[in-house]
Amino acid sequence: MALLTFGEFRLDTNNKRLWRGEQLVDLSGIHLAVLCHLVERSTEPTAYPDGGCLVTKRELRELFWRDVQVSEETLRSCMSVIRKALGDDSQNPRYIRTQNREGWRFIMQATSSHPKPDYLSHLPQPYGASYDPKWYVERSHEEREILGCIEYPGRPVVVYGPQDSGKSFLISRALESVAQGKTPEPASRVIRINVRRLAEDHLGSLDELLKQLGRKMLDPNDAALEQTQATLSKYWASELDGKLKLKRLVRSEVLKPGQVVYLVLANVEHLASWRFQATWFDMFRAWQEVDDLAGLRLIVETAIPPRLFSLGGHSPLWTKSRRIPVPGLDASQIAQMAKLYRLQPAVSTCRQLGEMVGGLAMLCHMALFQTAIEGKPLEEVMKEYQPTQRKFGVFQYHLEDIQYWVDYQEQFARSTPTTRAMSFKLLSAAARGLTLTNEEAWPAVRKGLLRETEERGVYRLRCRLYEDYFTEPAS
Repeated sequence: MALLTFGEFRLDTNNKRLWRGEQLVDLSGIHLAVLCHLVERSTEPTAYPDGGCLVTKRELRELFWRDVQVSEETLRSCMSVIRKALGDDSQNPRYIRTQNREGWRFIMQATSSHPKPDYLSHLPQPYGASYDPKWYVERSHEEREILGCIEYPGRPVVVYGPQDSGKSFLISRALESVAQGKTPEPASRVIRINVRRLAEDHLGSLDELLKQLGRKMLDPNDAALEQTQATLSKYWASELDGKLKLKRLVRSEVLKPGQVVYLVLANVEHLASWRFQATWFDMFRAWQEVDDLAGLRLIVETAIPPRLFSLGGHSPLWTKSRRIPVPGLDASQIAQMAKLYRLQPAVSTCRQLGEMVGGLAMLCHMALFQTAIEGKPLEEVMKEYQPTQRKFGVFQYHLEDIQYWVDYQEQFARSTPTTRAMSFKLLSAAARGLTLTNEEAWPAVRKGLLRETEERGVYRLRCRLYEDYFTEPAS
């Protein structure tokens, strides 16, 4: 659905534009992205007679504020901006209705203004969607490194790189290779657990977090809650240490004779400042050296390098594991990605794009996606990038979202005055090199804004796109 109409409005969900009649509405960034999501969800089947699927507050947080804990006031403020742009009234809504305290529904019927263009069938899945092998760009070296480790017991892998660098797709591709019999050992089961979701609710208690980890290992998709809870209760009824209870559960309920279980722990960076992290990481490393857990192969996915955890990378999980960084895409890989969009840019243009965005996979996808939508050559789209005039072309909305994140970080840091805030001014200084502590650096490293230089503790902006954006305008 590229173009949807409702009332007097037209919403282009691909190009992120909103019109009232022929007038472009001044709504952009995260506010426009949230509106697009609300309207698209309203077209799905719904149990509400007056239309509109419920979009919960948690759903919005996970989609649009993945890196930060946002308050109820932030969500309400975002919805207020959208309502103002639509001329809507929360007390007598025409477009957006508050659903108790759960979330919001878009209640105006939205329809597609024209048939879906043929080229859209060749575009990738929406951002945040699951791995699709048809849109995978080969990373042969990293795939071989992963496969060379998980083929044998006791060789855990740590895959790290900033958000949207392609870590999860790389791991999925490697495990797909195992499933297709490209390695001697057949895959029996893959369990992927998002540590972030566990961390949001259970960081206050090590025992409870271990219990919830056991629940997800038994039933990753929450398909049989009652049965899973009964099994958990059987093991957690004892007075044993939580680590031992979980180990017994894994040995007896998760692993089966002759089978291999690939356990992928994703978003582990959310434990970077957790006070129990040493116990947690050491437990997983110890499992790799136990014979009766030899069927468990561990893959850790993190958006920050192990060194930035408060343990300084000294946990046995880090020091005795194979660490595999996910580098940026090179010109040949960007050219391969362009072919998926039915584009044929020159190699020099692919190299220019890669240098501009540091090869970050998500930003390459963004530029090529927009190029395909507009039906232009990539060379022409790249000419729209004019940073000296504060025009950033296809990256404009991405940078607005980055600015929103930076503003939030600065606001949040006011409550912790001992830590420097990630402000526009601070990031501007990072264009020349900036010394930061691990605690100060890792949120921006995770976001992909900063990279550590060869000098330990000194960081620079990751790519020219961010250098151009965060450079202080000449007075």
